[in-house]
Amino acid sequence: MSMANGSAQTSSSSKGGKVSFKPVHSTPDIRPTIPTDHWHDNVMPRGRFKVTATKNEEPMLTIPIRLGTPDNDEHESYKGAEEALRIVFYADAAGDKTRSANMSKLRLRGLCEAVGVDYDEVYPASIESEEDLHDLISALENKKIPDVWTTHRVSKMPNGEETINVDIHFKEPGSGFAGSAKSDEEEEKPAAKKAKRR
Repeated sequence: MSMANGSAQTSSSSKGGKVSFKPVHSTPDIRPTIPTDHWHDNVMPRGRFKVTATKNEEPMLTIPIRLGTPDNDEHESYKGAEEALRIVFYADAAGDKTRSANMSKLRLRGLCEAVGVDYDEVYPASIESEEDLHDLISALENKKIPDVWTTHRVSKMPNGEETINVDIHFKEPGSGFAGSAKSDEEEEKPAAKKAKRR
């Protein structure tokens, strides 16, 4: 839209006609990226996994989850949308990070159980480079997750504003651990493409 002589004018197409578009109805509210629902036949698409590092240089694996069919027909337009599960790997020697480490391990274990992957077998006990995560990625890539539940959790940003986080569950809420779309350290944003040697 351009302003001329203090009045608003609509832009025109190159042929001189008025611009046409479909009607849009929207509230001013900031909405969650994904609604709460139970999703069926979800998948972790090949080639979409990412290895980065937190600002403290811990290795972080971003696992893509492409949502399937929702129970609620009103959410059908979200079919095919992607959420990301972020897993941060901490050294056992980092005692102050034990709680965050345990939460990341619980998220990953829950995902492995949901797709029939042996968690103990694929968990990378030692990570010195990106290649050390390849076996885990290969075990998860393109695997189908039969059931995913999404819920919302409100948190406050450093500036005091509220934000709505999407939590991902591999068991019905109330019966298992939820994996947040954000990691506990995602407050610690990715800082590098590869996990650096500690």
